[in-house]
Amino acid sequence: MGVITQYQSHTLVQHIQRGWSFFNEEMNEFVDLLPAQQRMKGENWYRGTADAVTQNLDIIRRYKAEYVVILAGDHIYKQDYSRMLIDHVEKGARCTVACMPVPIEEASAFGVMAVDENDKIIEFVEKPANPPSMPNDPSKSLASMGIYVFDADYLYELLEEDDRDENSSHDFGKDLIPKITEAGLAYAHPFPLSCVQSDPDAEPYWRDVGTLEAYWKRTSIWPLWCRNWICTIAIGQFAPTMNHYRQRNSCRIAPVATG
Repeated sequence: MGVITQYQSHTLVQHIQRGWSFFNEEMNEFVDLLPAQQRMKGENWYRGTADAVTQNLDIIRRYKAEYVVILAGDHIYKQDYSRMLIDHVEKGARCTVACMPVPIEEASAFGVMAVDENDKIIEFVEKPANPPSMPNDPSKSLASMGIYVFDADYLYELLEEDDRDENSSHDFGKDLIPKITEAGLAYAHPFPLSCVQSDPDAEPYWRDVGTLEAYWKRTSIWPLWCRNWICTIAIGQFAPTMNHYRQRNSCRIAPVATG
């Protein structure tokens, strides 16, 4: 696993180093931090999501992977990526995009797609002003979740081509996915097929928290105490901000807590 970082990444690096130090290197388990760095070819930092991966291709290629999974870092969800990978292989896709329906009034914040009966993506528009609705539900649009599976060699080829394109914004949603869709090589993966539920009876949970307002809103109601959805963090010696009583299914704010 590689984590690409750039803007004010200190607390993120701290979280990964202290909260995710349980991986076993002998079992080929790892988290590599990939900060933006100046290289010989130019003075650019990461110019977009695709360029961030392009600038780390030398590192990614060392692992000789057959498939590469690209994930966004500002979403809250839980997913079994192996199920999505199996779906990718079985469909013979070169690129697979995880998707789920969202209210049409919120869809302009996402990439929106149309698919055929085999889940092949036949149209993809990034953050449209007037998002198209789903054929079977005019109140919803089918949104990209920013979760991608690629055949590795195909990804490398795409990124190298995109890097040479002076007119590209070097973004997966704006540049690469529409191009792959036009070539007929992109497939959709319905998120419910691989979602790991915090509650077996709940709707599949995925939220974009790309703004401070969205982050605060979602984390304030997120069930962090759920035993089926463990959140791995770096735990300091602080008083709890919340006490949860399982027997009474209620919680109380600790009066002397900080943070």
